[in-house]
Amino acid sequence: MRPPARHPGPPQPRTEISFLPCPHCGAEIRNTALRCPACGAEKHFGPTLYETAFCALAGALALPLAVWAVTGAAHWFWLGLTCAAGAALGVLAALFRFSATRWLKP
Repeated sequence: MRPPARHPGPPQPRTEISFLPCPHCGAEIRNTALRCPACGAEKHFGPTLYETAFCALAGALALPLAVWAVTGAAHWFWLGLTCAAGAALGVLAALFRFSATRWLKP
């Protein structure tokens, strides 16, 4: 009679360490590093506060101007509503545009 098969258990974490060049200075850094020890560049996930604010401001200005150019009328209610919608679209644009992992120099 054959014994029951053993369950292999949960997968073990990989222990191999690899090194990559820093995109700014070229120094060898670990693939899991969040900061380069040589030049101080940091791995950043998503948009910075400046990028988000810039895109929101651009959207808050561009959408009302576009609506005004098409309709030719500007009412304060619609102006405020299109400013808010433009700012929201700007924030979404920043999230999609800068969503990748990047190395930023401080």
